[in-house]
Amino acid sequence: MFGLGYAGAEDRLFFMDVLRHAGRGELSSFAGGANAGQDAEQWSVAPYTEADLEKQVNDLPKYLGPQGQQIAADVDNYIAGINQYILEAKLNPTLMPGEYAAIGRPLGPDRFVRADLIATASLVGGIFGKGGGEELQFSQLADALEARFGRKLGDKVFT
Repeated sequence: MFGLGYAGAEDRLFFMDVLRHAGRGELSSFAGGANAGQDAEQWSVAPYTEADLEKQVNDLPKYLGPQGQQIAADVDNYIAGINQYILEAKLNPTLMPGEYAAIGRPLGPDRFVRADLIATASLVGGIFGKGGGEELQFSQLADALEARFGRKLGDKVFT
C-alpha cells in the first residue's frame, strides 16, 4: 500500500490534492473562486465536517472488526507513501507538479491524512449516486408484481 500511495502521488499528486479539497467542498479556496458552485453542490450531498470525516475512518475497526483494522492499516501505509513523495518533492522541486506554482502554492500540498480518503470517497459517491437511490423501492415493486402476476407477466408489467 505504501508503494501504491507513492506511485499514485508520483503520477497524479495534484489531481489527488484537487479531489480531497473538492470532497470537502473547499475546491474554490484551493484552486480558485470559479469552483464555488461545485463546492456548494458537494456540500449539499456530503456535508461532512472534518470531525465527521475523521470519525468515519477511525471507526472502521469498530464496525468491520479485523477487516476494518486491516483497512485502517492499509490506509495508513497508503498515506505514508503519498507523504513520502510529498517530502521528496519539497526537497527536490523538480518533482513537484507544476500546477502548484500555477495556483500560487509553489511549496506544494500539505501532508495527506486519513480523512482525505473519506473526503475523496464522498466526492465519488456524490457523483455516481446522482439520479439513483430508489433501487430498493424498484426491487420491492418488481418482486410484488412477480408475486401477483408470475415472473413473465410481472416482469412485463414492471417494464
